[in-house]
Amino acid sequence: MSDQTLTSVGQRVARLNGPDIVTGRTTYADDIQLPSQLYGRVLRSPHAHARIRSLHVDKARRLPGVVDILTAGEDPGTSLFARKEVCYEGQKVALVIAEDTDIAEDALQLIEVDYKPLPSATDPYEAMSADAPVVMLGADTEEAFDEDGRRLSNIAVRSEHVDGDVGAAFAAADAVVEAEYRAPYWHQTYLEPNSCTERTEPDGRITLWTSCQGSFSIRDAVSGALKIPQGRIRVIPLEMGGGFGAKNGPFLEAHAVLATMRTGRPVKILMSREEEFIDGRPAPGCWVRLKTAGTKDGTITAVAGRIAWDGGISGRSGAVNRLIGPYLIENVNLEGLGVRTNKPAPGAFRAPGAPQMALARESNIDMLAHELGIDPIELRM
Repeated sequence: MSDQTLTSVGQRVARLNGPDIVTGRTTYADDIQLPSQLYGRVLRSPHAHARIRSLHVDKARRLPGVVDILTAGEDPGTSLFARKEVCYEGQKVALVIAEDTDIAEDALQLIEVDYKPLPSATDPYEAMSADAPVVMLGADTEEAFDEDGRRLSNIAVRSEHVDGDVGAAFAAADAVVEAEYRAPYWHQTYLEPNSCTERTEPDGRITLWTSCQGSFSIRDAVSGALKIPQGRIRVIPLEMGGGFGAKNGPFLEAHAVLATMRTGRPVKILMSREEEFIDGRPAPGCWVRLKTAGTKDGTITAVAGRIAWDGGISGRSGAVNRLIGPYLIENVNLEGLGVRTNKPAPGAFRAPGAPQMALARESNIDMLAHELGIDPIELRM
């Protein structure tokens, strides 16, 4: 081994932004204060699934200090607010824009919404059963079937990974194990709630100060939602009080831009801790059924299974081949399903989808090692 002194390995890493953080000099998104700034608060659905029969904002508009109220009715060209149906508790129904946050909060109490509750499904395994309630009325679905040949419900995405002959491999194996696993939604619990402030510049360009992990993803999302050219949007990502993957995408940035377009004044929107939990972008949950085979010489010969990702209203799904992991397995038959549920759309958390898959995959391998009488470490080598 070289006698050369290592400059990084084994050395302390300087936290260059530490002094500014601990002395309060760091600027976070909620620290932005602009002249004539307004404040926005969101009215959210109290139901997991319901039809909106009526929505009245006249009383709230008359409250002194309320500048404007945005709903799907005032915003027919976008999908920023629920229109006729809410599909999860916490979904955005209206945005009050006022002179201060207290007035905006008071105005929320004056908005009248008549909901007709509808059946909901919040567990991915139950949501994909053939007789499950429809999570989102009129949503496109993919074909997938249960063991009895019945078409599964609420499937937004289907993928598969097939290699070799798993049937023959299972038949020739010295041991076969099978088990089911579940992982819940879980929130990243960053310390700093989401906040954004928008200002339209004299030349018509847009400046957004926000707590985010990807300025270009925010720019692209605002551009797509409001049909604004990307070149007119400038996103300034500030120091974050944590994100861990959740802040890769937009939360309220497009809403703030729309509010400024309507009022002609800068607008700040800050989420509360409660709002973070009901309308954040948590790591997706999943249900997994996994079957693994091996031989006494320590070879993992086959893996087969199905994973149902809890995709919230988006039905997003992760890569099914994560169930293979770092192992060389010649015979594979894996099916991945993105299942819609009456929850907010999920996001990333560290390695997206990896911890959930590791739970199932590595537990299955431990079981297989036990059945084969092989040290679990040796089986993984």
